[in-house]
Amino acid sequence: MRFIRWFGVLSFFVYSLLANYYYLERATMLDNAFQLCEIIRNGDLAIQVNRYLAFFTQIFPFIGYKLGLELDTIARIYTLSFPIIYGLCFVLIAFVFSNKRISILFLLYHYLIVSHSFFWPQCELVQGVSWFFVYVALLEWLLVKVRFNWFTIFFGLLFLVSLVFMHPLLFFVGTFYFANQILKDVKNRKFYLIQFVALITITIVKKLFFENAYDDNFTKKLLEFISNFSQERKGIKIETIYSNFISNYIFLNLYLTIGFCYLLYIKKWWQSALMLFYSVGFLLLIYIAYEIQMDLFYAEVQYNLISLFISVVLIDYFSFQSRPTITKLFLIVLIIGFCFRVINVSRIYTKRLAYLDSIVNKYYGEKVLLKEDHYNRNILKLSWGSSFETWLLSTIRKGKSSSIIVTYQSHKYLNDLNKKNSWITEWETIDYDKLNPKYFLFKDTSCYVLK
Repeated sequence: MRFIRWFGVLSFFVYSLLANYYYLERATMLDNAFQLCEIIRNGDLAIQVNRYLAFFTQIFPFIGYKLGLELDTIARIYTLSFPIIYGLCFVLIAFVFSNKRISILFLLYHYLIVSHSFFWPQCELVQGVSWFFVYVALLEWLLVKVRFNWFTIFFGLLFLVSLVFMHPLLFFVGTFYFANQILKDVKNRKFYLIQFVALITITIVKKLFFENAYDDNFTKKLLEFISNFSQERKGIKIETIYSNFISNYIFLNLYLTIGFCYLLYIKKWWQSALMLFYSVGFLLLIYIAYEIQMDLFYAEVQYNLISLFISVVLIDYFSFQSRPTITKLFLIVLIIGFCFRVINVSRIYTKRLAYLDSIVNKYYGEKVLLKEDHYNRNILKLSWGSSFETWLLSTIRKGKSSSIIVTYQSHKYLNDLNKKNSWITEWETIDYDKLNPKYFLFKDTSCYVLK
């Protein structure tokens, strides 16, 4: 356990070094730039759709803003906040709750297949899964210590509620984990059954009374698929799944195959069925919701849950406890592989950053509405964040903020093109006098130009 503890701490130190080196690639990536803008613009946390656990990462740039730090420093702090928080979660699991099994699972989740998603750090699903591991480590610690009282029950319930609100896909993580524990831990089966039922109940209550348009989108697509099954099922083609999932994640598919066969070999029939049901079923749900037309940075976050389903079961039955040498070697290879993959795919996101630099340089001193085409759509991944990304990058690089937005819906901004003292973003047009002049250095008072 000592090796796992200190190796885990070292791994998140390495993670932080990579995050610091690629901080602009990460900071200018869609949600990161948008949420950083919102924190600075409003002087408050940018908690969206009740995802309150994002507090722990957003508090870093918020404090930086309150201290009046430079924008470059705040952006760097924000990108570093994620590995810092994940490292603190690991410390709680490994050092405070002393849970070897969850410690290994935590490292597997963060390093086994992660590469593209490293450059999209803000994702609440990753944050939510990290806190879920803390939650179950706390539960298992309490089971051993027998320290249940009204306070711990209330705290645990509050924690579970916050996880349900953090991201809708955490429902699958939680139900899978507790279902596996019900099968494995006969002694505490009733306790995990209560957790399983509580998770489902809270999810239903959230769905009925606290649903939002963003989280509801998945449900709508699923219901549309079911209601039009005879037509929709024709769209599920093996060649599409192969080209978008299997060919891009060969290791993950191999991992699933080996794990399934190993469980059959040791005659864990229910566990193998549970793992296969969740892995394949979840893949089909992703296909239904997104038609697998996702860029890899986004898709990888979803597919990483499949690696989690496999890991949870394999960790329980591969007997890592009695194989310390194999465990050490495995973890070392795990981190080396993570570093190699991140560095290998970094060229894609460095190229993206270079493109943002190029349009900032090209249209310096102008206010531009840039039409989205195949090239910039491909390199930007999603263009909705372009106004926030170019604001952040231009302010850091040049000490002056650029008003550039890449969009395929230029018609919806036609009424705002002649507003000389305003900044057009995807969501709204903002007057300069409503922006903090220390961080929003807009000097251009001309009209927007269509390019």
